[in-house]
Amino acid sequence: MLQPTIELRRDLTRLIRQFRPEVVITGDPTVRFSGNYINHPDHRVTADVAIDAVFPSAGTRLIFPELLDQGYPPHNVKYLYIHGSQKDTPL
Repeated sequence: MLQPTIELRRDLTRLIRQFRPEVVITGDPTVRFSGNYINHPDHRVTADVAIDAVFPSAGTRLIFPELLDQGYPPHNVKYLYIHGSQKDTPL
């Protein structure tokens, strides 16, 4: 029963800044129905927050400045792949 909170986005942003991935893969938060599949609300929230953590949060110094104080400088993810979308999106 996830909620798209600012705290969850900060936690994911911290992980991105800590591990500094070149690629992030997540689901498509806009998909509710696909054929016979109904996208679970937790999956939509996770995808939505992950995308917001990748951009703009992970690469922007002014977003979550407390992470700078904790030793997590900004990091720009190079590729964001959105599973279930019409197109993968290079950043």
